[in-house]
Amino acid sequence: MRFSSKTAQSNSRWVRYAGLRYWTGRRGSRCPLMIWGDVGMFDTRCRKGRIRSWVAAAVTLAAGAGWAGAQDAPEGPLPNYAQQILEGKTPPADKNLIQAGCCGQLSGAPMITGSMDGGAGPCPPGCPTGHCTPGRKCPTRFGSGCSSCGGGGCGSSCAGDGCEYTSKFGRLCDSLFSCWCCPDPCYEPQWLPTANAAMFTDHARPQTHMKIGWNMGMQMNMPDRNEFWWARIGRKGPANRTEEFNYHELTMYNETATGAFGMFIEMPYRLIEGGANGFDAGWGDMNLGTKTMFVDCELMQLTFQFRTYIPIGSTPKGFGTGHVSLEPSLLAAVKLGQKTWFEGQFSEWIPVGGDKDQAGMVFHYHTSINHLWCQKKSMQFITMLEYQGYAFQDGLVTNPANFVGPERVKSSREAYHYLGPGARVVICDNFDIGFGAAFSLTNDGFADQLYRTEFRLRF
Repeated sequence: MRFSSKTAQSNSRWVRYAGLRYWTGRRGSRCPLMIWGDVGMFDTRCRKGRIRSWVAAAVTLAAGAGWAGAQDAPEGPLPNYAQQILEGKTPPADKNLIQAGCCGQLSGAPMITGSMDGGAGPCPPGCPTGHCTPGRKCPTRFGSGCSSCGGGGCGSSCAGDGCEYTSKFGRLCDSLFSCWCCPDPCYEPQWLPTANAAMFTDHARPQTHMKIGWNMGMQMNMPDRNEFWWARIGRKGPANRTEEFNYHELTMYNETATGAFGMFIEMPYRLIEGGANGFDAGWGDMNLGTKTMFVDCELMQLTFQFRTYIPIGSTPKGFGTGHVSLEPSLLAAVKLGQKTWFEGQFSEWIPVGGDKDQAGMVFHYHTSINHLWCQKKSMQFITMLEYQGYAFQDGLVTNPANFVGPERVKSSREAYHYLGPGARVVICDNFDIGFGAAFSLTNDGFADQLYRTEFRLRF
């Protein structure tokens, strides 16, 4: 339908947008709103004089976003804001609105003023530096020592204004400050495979998922050290001192998480072959726990984890320790580069109710360097280099059967160290497969070689 120019009086209010003409009534009138176009006319009637023009405009745009037609310009003057839009100008901002994300402002929502490919752009009038970085809030940090960015800056928002750090340590400290005290409101927490790829390290980010793993240890010796893996040999544990043996362990791990909090439970099925106690298989000790992430930014994630081991495995067969164990841990993921992450776990294993002489605390730590080498659509190939150590603080250990000397000796001041590679193939966002190996760097160890394969499903 074409509108007639006779309908446009000199005191009319017309707005043209996306090929449509919006008739907003005569000056001083509150109704009706009529929308004209090539395909028809929409007439919105007043209801107690409260309908607004933007309501009908929104309905029209949603119903006919594809309509466009060459229209004749309506007679009569256009409103100032419509005329400025047609001329490619920006209407004046409302003085009651605060520019979000501009330097010096503490508004929670950022405004991207730069180009689509990133970078800083010009700020509206009133910004001290004339530039702001998308997603940055800038509280005072250094006082008069850094006058840019409204008396202080957040990270790169001070770049070029006297606050740029040239040394690696300076940039690290600046990034840590921004992560803890000046978080980016644009940051969206998400699961990143490269940041959670390690095989022998617990992951910092709570995530709902299921994991099925297969562990194998070769040439295991002194398994009852501190009652960390076995109960004391000759008492609650197996009857005979043993030499080297191999073990296999099938584990199922389930975790449910919401936001920064998660809960998990893990159940192992253990098979032991060789040694003085023969071949046997059965369920091992169950463990469960919680995760609480207290730092989450693009640079790093820090999480407190608390795990509890519940003794349900048969101790005479070597499937459990026979006592409850508590294990508080600090988990970390730190971004080293665009494709490289560091993962760390630092745990204190505390036996509760074990043998008064044999049981002892163990501090164990695990680190991993993860690097993304290749990505094709949703598939990714990630490699890891992992190191882990076990420091025994007290307790006893039973020497192997072929050892010449005392049957038991102290465990304190002893440590095991492992190093090995790993790889993970991410099939899609919900499924990945990983394999890792660890080799003992010391003469003694829970096992001379450790191998782990796992299938991980996120949902």
